[in-house]
Amino acid sequence: MAFTASPTNTSKYIISVLLQLASNCAQGKLIVAHLGNGASMCVIERCPSIAATMFFTPVDGLMMGTRVGALDPGVILYLLQHEEMNAAAIKTLIYERSGLLGVSGLSSDMRTLLAGERPAAKEAIDLLVYRIRRELGSLAGALGGLDALVFTGGIGEHAVEIRARCAATRNGSGSGSMKWPMPPAGRVSQGPAQRFQCGSCRPMRT
Repeated sequence: MAFTASPTNTSKYIISVLLQLASNCAQGKLIVAHLGNGASMCVIERCPSIAATMFFTPVDGLMMGTRVGALDPGVILYLLQHEEMNAAAIKTLIYERSGLLGVSGLSSDMRTLLAGERPAAKEAIDLLVYRIRRELGSLAGALGGLDALVFTGGIGEHAVEIRARCAATRNGSGSGSMKWPMPPAGRVSQGPAQRFQCGSCRPMRT
């Protein structure tokens, strides 16, 4: 499920789930991170999706399992002019041989990368986390604040380490980081930090 393909319907579905699991989150300013072999992030405020990382094609935005994500258009010109690649070869490269697979040289599957010991596997994971955190800051700025961060998709639901790294924030003094423990997949928990997992909906502390 790609959030930008039908943002209104998807937003309504996410809100309907949050109303059942975490009604206080559903009424606020949300960023949804759909992390799987395909990946995108979108902003939801009072149901409509008002900004997203994926636009004209599903290759845009975050790096994904095999898709490159946001790319300087000059790279395409370079491949055409200097590498003498044709349109079909470039399409195969940016859709099927890039992303986690391209960087790691190992796999597009996050489970394989997390279990691997190759430096390139760690580099691929680090790059994905960096891109997610960078987009999170951009979308939160466009939203004018952030009440909750929602994770969905295979990585979003099952990869606790990735969720924790993406949601880590700087503390008030600007040094160190705060990482909140995540509830196991499929559970909803409440406490002082109000943690939710459905995916995960977690109010962000500033």
